[in-house]
Amino acid sequence: MVLFHHVISLMPAFISLFWVVVLILGVIDARDALRYRLSEQVLMGRRRLALYMGTATLIFICHALHFDEAGEGILFIRIFYATCNLAVFPLFLIYIGTLAGECAGLRTLFQWRWMGLFLPAAVRLMLAVVLNLLVSDELSSRLYPTIITIDKAAFVIIWVICFVRCFRIMQRHDRAIANYYADVEGRSMKPFRVLLLLMIIGMVITLVTMFLGSNFFDRHKWMLAVLSLVYSILFFLTGFEGMKWNIRNMEVSEEGRLESFSEPETLAVPEHQELVADNEVSPAAYNQLFDRAVEVLQQQHLYLQPNLKITDLTRLLGTNRTYLYQAINVERGLSFSELVNRLRIEHAVQLMRRSPEALLDEIAVQSGFFSSASFYRNFRQFQGCSPREFLQRLTT
Repeated sequence: MVLFHHVISLMPAFISLFWVVVLILGVIDARDALRYRLSEQVLMGRRRLALYMGTATLIFICHALHFDEAGEGILFIRIFYATCNLAVFPLFLIYIGTLAGECAGLRTLFQWRWMGLFLPAAVRLMLAVVLNLLVSDELSSRLYPTIITIDKAAFVIIWVICFVRCFRIMQRHDRAIANYYADVEGRSMKPFRVLLLLMIIGMVITLVTMFLGSNFFDRHKWMLAVLSLVYSILFFLTGFEGMKWNIRNMEVSEEGRLESFSEPETLAVPEHQELVADNEVSPAAYNQLFDRAVEVLQQQHLYLQPNLKITDLTRLLGTNRTYLYQAINVERGLSFSELVNRLRIEHAVQLMRRSPEALLDEIAVQSGFFSSASFYRNFRQFQGCSPREFLQRLTT
């Protein structure tokens, strides 16, 4: 029973340590980088995810030792536990910023808006060293309750700041992706938003446990096992999504940056230059540009091309991506992805009307969708029902 208790309490540490090893090996293995064409940004993302997982490993080890009577009073716990607690969320924020391309370089990393969040952890580390090595036990015991209260307050404040910023970074990234690519499947940070929501639930549970205290868990050992299982699943999913998302998605932002350098500066409405005056473009000009974009997409069947990008359309229109974004997103309230997928769904509806007996997977491919999942999701969004329900209505 004692062995089982130790294994359960250390399970999150084993999971996070497993991902540390996997991520470090993935960074070191040059053959892996060559096989998947991993860029420096991919490797940096893996390093930062490994650092986040390593910090979480230390926290979970400290937790396990804290609830083990043999671990009481260990200097390692007294010095590093609170410090790691205050540093783990800024590390996760930096990792998300790396994935989104907002914190890719060292120059960006050392800006105050990123490194400033580590100041409480640094102060707490110095305070822990002073209290445990330089201050008498009697004075340290008197100060301990006040320090614990400050720790809890700092933990909550940093937690809220990091999670709010994570959501904003993900929203900006997904908005940029949707306005650059027609297919956002595998490029969106939606899986990380789901994980972030799960982490918020986990952190709320953590806050409750912090205020309940260790005595509560000494009386209810099963609660500790439940929390351990929850965190094990959460960190396994985080590592899994990090590895999967990195391999497919990190080339996106670099590709977009390279293609943006050669964009023309014209609005592509030469026959109506009176619509542009004093560098101010009228809504009528943007409406005309939108109509021309739809016309080109339909006439040349561009929307049927998998992995279509907005730059493919701007080259044919002879315009700037900024103007086209303004015409589609700002004036019409659509992203580039929504515009293209709406045309694809209209094409799919025509195919289904002509051939109700056709397989839905074939219709998805013929309509330009990257996957069946993307086809089903967009069909429901624009038609208000699933493809199968639509076919049932046709047959009846």
